[in-house]
Amino acid sequence: MQKWCILILVFTLILGVSHKANGINASIKKKYSNVLLTDDYGILNENDLASYTWEVKPPPFWVAVKNELPRNYWQCFPRERIAVIIEDFDLEGSCTELTITARSDEVKHEYYMRRPTDISNAKEIFDYWRKLAKNEKYVCLAGEFSREREIIDDNKRLKKYYWVFEKIKTKKGCDSYFAGCCNLTYKQFLQEQGTSYPLKKTLGQ
Repeated sequence: MQKWCILILVFTLILGVSHKANGINASIKKKYSNVLLTDDYGILNENDLASYTWEVKPPPFWVAVKNELPRNYWQCFPRERIAVIIEDFDLEGSCTELTITARSDEVKHEYYMRRPTDISNAKEIFDYWRKLAKNEKYVCLAGEFSREREIIDDNKRLKKYYWVFEKIKTKKGCDSYFAGCCNLTYKQFLQEQGTSYPLKKTLGQ
C-alpha cells in the first residue's frame, strides 16, 4: 500500500494600511464589465482587464457557469477571506499541489495550478505570495473558470467555483503562472501568437 505524506501550510495575514495606487475608472470598468466580477479596490489597471479580451472575449459570468466555458475573469477579495494551501502527497516532496481558496457570502472559490510541483518550489511561491499580500486589505485573483459544484461546508450548502489559476495581484505587485503575463502588452501578445508562454520554475522571480 502506498504511503502518503501530507503537509498542509496555510497563511493568513494581519491586515494593515495598503499603499496608494491608481485603479481603473468607471468607464474602463464598464468597457470590460464581463472581465471584472467584483470591485478592484484600486489594484487593477486597464491592461489587466483588456488582456483577457485579446484572444476570446468572455461572456457574462452566468453564461460561462451555465455552459462551463473556460474563460478568464478577475475578482478581488478581502485579505482575510483568502488562504493559500500547500499539500505534499509523497515522501520525496516531488508531488506538491498549491491551491488558493477564497470565500464570498454564498460561494467558495478554489484556484488550482495546472500541474503539481516540488515542495521547495511550492514554498518559494507561497512565501512570495505572502509578501505580496502582507498588510494589504484586498487581493485580486485571475483565473480561467472550470466548473461549478454544490458543496456542504460547516453544515451549510454552498456553491463552489473551480478556477485554473492565472494571476495574483495586490497594490504591491503581481505574479502570474506563466512568465511575463502580468505586464504583457497587446503588441507582445500579437508577437507571441503561435508560441507558448514559458513556465517559470518559481513564480515571483
